[in-house]
Amino acid sequence: MQFKSFTCGFLENVAYLVWDGNNAVLFDAPYGSYSTIIPFLEAENLQLNAIILTHSHFDHILDVHKFKQNKNLKVYAHQADEDRLLDPMEHLPPGIPLQIESIKADSYLEDGQELQFGEMKLKIIHTPGHTLGGVCIELIGEKKIITGDTLFRAGIGRTDFTGGNFEDIEHSIREKLYIYPDDYYIFPGHGPSSTIGFEKKKNPYVKM
Repeated sequence: MQFKSFTCGFLENVAYLVWDGNNAVLFDAPYGSYSTIIPFLEAENLQLNAIILTHSHFDHILDVHKFKQNKNLKVYAHQADEDRLLDPMEHLPPGIPLQIESIKADSYLEDGQELQFGEMKLKIIHTPGHTLGGVCIELIGEKKIITGDTLFRAGIGRTDFTGGNFEDIEHSIREKLYIYPDDYYIFPGHGPSSTIGFEKKKNPYVKM
């Protein structure tokens, strides 16, 4: 499984692309990701099969509708985050001059679910706390976890937005992410990568 990160947009979101053979999967579709990633897909002769959304905050979904011009592409999200996908303008923070298209997920994610695309296997980890439907995704066999805005290097996702809750995110991190071995890498929706071991020792919000 090959892996590449793309930092996109005014909030410096990080989208991640994985592929094996010519099958590819994208994690989140922030502003600017379409114009950055499509040329890469074409250059590498890759077919984008799916977008998996870690959660539905506006900065992670802005370019989904552009990718959806490919009718064979499926969008995956947790149902608890569906409200922001269906009516994103209702949930856009004030003062941000954006127009965001409504999105209907093609398939809903569930905790513990395993997805397979070609030879690539992914495990869904439901991690509420930043949003009700936030998920992380383990790349099975790769020692990598896409953590969205649940767990950052030395940080965690904000819990003061609608659907956020500190006790929930603390539980998600302790019981669903910190159970992984220390040498597993995490890849957040903003900022640099880290490891489970580093976060257990150094994360000031959730330590073991």
